[in-house]
Amino acid sequence: MRTNVSLPTNRMADGFAGSFVLHGVITAVLLGWTLIHHASENWGDSTNGAIQATMVSDIPLPPKQPTDQNNVIATETPSPAPIAPTPNAVEAPKPEAIPIPVKPTKPPKIAEKTAPPPPPHPQPTKVEDEETGVRQQRARRIQNRHMI
Repeated sequence: MRTNVSLPTNRMADGFAGSFVLHGVITAVLLGWTLIHHASENWGDSTNGAIQATMVSDIPLPPKQPTDQNNVIATETPSPAPIAPTPNAVEAPKPEAIPIPVKPTKPPKIAEKTAPPPPPHPQPTKVEDEETGVRQQRARRIQNRHMI
């Protein structure tokens, strides 16, 4: 008697193959479209609206203006900004003037920081119940036997 045994297929491999085929087709279509529609265009051939530039050996600069050593202003045209007045020295107060009372300043109040006492920790108490007392007595007997 014959039985049909089918082996399990790898679905992930089928998905990868389909993805590669799809991406290959899309890439081929884009490259074909680019070659067909842009084959006649050559960049840089047309000069419509372009500006022609020529090389020069030097750039003509305006001549330097002679400066006068006695002149404080570097240019002939003065600045449109008004001249700032010189600051006057502060005059000393007249002796017959009424002094302005100065308000006394109080030192800032600093609150006392009192730390609360730490909470009391429970101290261990010596409690022997019957079971631990019996164990300790057995341990003492064993130690005494070995010492003799």
